[in-house]
Amino acid sequence: MEQTITRFVHALRNAEVEVSPAESLDAFRILSAVGISDLGLFKRSLSLALAKTPADKSKFTECFDRFFGLNAFLDPAKKSILRNTDSNALIAELEERNEEAARVIKWVVDHDITQLNARLFALATQSGLYEIQFLRDKGSVTRKLGTAFGVDALRDLQADLQGDQRTGVAYLRQYLVDEIKNFVDGHYDFIAAEPAKQVLRSRALAAQLNQIPKDYETEVQAAVKEFAEQLHNKYRKHRRRADRGNLDVSRMLRKNMPYDGAMMELAFKQKRKEEGTLYLVCDVSGSVAQISKLMLLVTHFLHDLLPKVRSFAFSNELGEISDYFGAENPEEAIERVLLDWAGGNTDYGRAFTDFRNLVHQDMSRRSTLIVLGDARSNFYPARAKVFKDLSHRVKRTLWLNPEPKEYWQVGDSDMLAYAPFCSDIERVSTLAELRSFTKQLVQTYN
Repeated sequence: MEQTITRFVHALRNAEVEVSPAESLDAFRILSAVGISDLGLFKRSLSLALAKTPADKSKFTECFDRFFGLNAFLDPAKKSILRNTDSNALIAELEERNEEAARVIKWVVDHDITQLNARLFALATQSGLYEIQFLRDKGSVTRKLGTAFGVDALRDLQADLQGDQRTGVAYLRQYLVDEIKNFVDGHYDFIAAEPAKQVLRSRALAAQLNQIPKDYETEVQAAVKEFAEQLHNKYRKHRRRADRGNLDVSRMLRKNMPYDGAMMELAFKQKRKEEGTLYLVCDVSGSVAQISKLMLLVTHFLHDLLPKVRSFAFSNELGEISDYFGAENPEEAIERVLLDWAGGNTDYGRAFTDFRNLVHQDMSRRSTLIVLGDARSNFYPARAKVFKDLSHRVKRTLWLNPEPKEYWQVGDSDMLAYAPFCSDIERVSTLAELRSFTKQLVQTYN
């Protein structure tokens, strides 16, 4: 049973429930203390030790019910098909050939799902179900389980029979095959499917964003959503007064005047942090279309995550897109942005001029300007003086460029003209680099 608990903890981790080694040891202690005779008590006890948040508890419940539940042979074999089959004679014949198959068929005929599931779980361990990692392994495990369950013995018996007995054996064999396949499929979904997805995701993280293979696009989108939601849950501001720090004596005296000077309520000195606005300017033209979509997806979450964010998009003309992200569905917001602003020939000089006209008076030394783009401007004037003016108006200017530095002086790139006025220039060509930058940004603002 200890090995089963280890596998269950592994399944929880695959479902993205964080379980530490110490919590795993707690699970073993719970097993020793309460046992599994009362499965409800065992489930509640494990939940207290292994699931911390409401989201974790929901995943825990699903994993537990699927892992420990009787999830095979719930539907009995159809008596209408077996009505002309002599089950006793069939079982007697099987006992001479394969005692395991005979026991299984007796349980099927009696619809003894407790015995069937207990045997299935025991054979699953021997067949390597809990070591399965990839889709290609499912067939092998299913065949091993079928053989151990007597499916091959039934096939051999079927070849030697005629009439209704042959029909009955054929049906029982197919019934076992279907139930075993469904059992393996169900366990693969939450034991092995997630590691397989993680392999795809790790490849997607390492791939160049402008050259992501079609096979990885879904995983990239899922990874960005997951990452942004993790940031949201971890760093979102809760604006409330902290009950810690240095005491503010003056405020304490005023607050406690109704209590005749008795110090009933404490007051702490608060540091007032005047937050500046974060300006995001995103090139959504074709040359950076893939990375732009991902940055816009992160931007959708940043608007809810950070206190003051204003976003802008351009290809040639530039416009503010902050209001687009008020919608709950980020995909719809991104489609609207691309439809409205992604159609023209890229012109950074004009875009920066439009940006200056829109926000120049609002920018301050507390603000941060972030530009995402490759600085390829189709040989239009760079208007670096406009960008210099914008950079001097803010505290810092960050540029995220998907191209390496050696490409900055090739073709129509104006990056060298803008670089002297940037506080920092970072290459963001992979999803891992985008994740790292955004995480640092959120930490800075929180």
